[in-house]
Amino acid sequence: MLSLTQIGRRPTPRPSFRHVLRTETRAEHEASEAWFAPFMEEPERHMVAFLAAQRAALAALELACARPGSPELAAVMPDTMRALDADCADRDIRPPALMVAHEVAPLAAGYLALGSRLGVEVMRRRLVEKDVRPVPRFFLQPDATRTWAAICTKLDAVDPDGAAADGLIEDTKTGYALFAQAAGLTFDWTPT
Repeated sequence: MLSLTQIGRRPTPRPSFRHVLRTETRAEHEASEAWFAPFMEEPERHMVAFLAAQRAALAALELACARPGSPELAAVMPDTMRALDADCADRDIRPPALMVAHEVAPLAAGYLALGSRLGVEVMRRRLVEKDVRPVPRFFLQPDATRTWAAICTKLDAVDPDGAAADGLIEDTKTGYALFAQAAGLTFDWTPT
């Protein structure tokens, strides 16, 4: 039996790298999401800006990926880009092209692309609430929960104190900046 003194000495479990990544990139994540606030309020009014920003950011993320054909992106990007291309064509949207100055590790790119894809489910519910019709294809893609779980497993295997962790944190911040940059070019407002 452990005494109270021994229990008090137990080391605090180290947080997983996924937790560290989320914590270390929270400010960049929130800053990029702030750009999309008008869409959440009035999705139909801001649909063109939203779709253009998503297409531009994801294309830039794919371009920035150090290994574009990586399994982290291959599982989600082809369908996502096809859906966005069709939605943009339907609305005669010409998304901006973003300049990419920094390579992004495939694991960071997959985390961002799949995180974006999972966030779309919340947005899709908002479109239904607001009776937006037709719902763009981007919001009707197959469930990506299994692919997200695979990314999470890979992230959890990263040593939070290692050099790879530092690189993934910086690459994820770069990715969030791409989303903010794309939204800045397509939305006609600036978050405060």
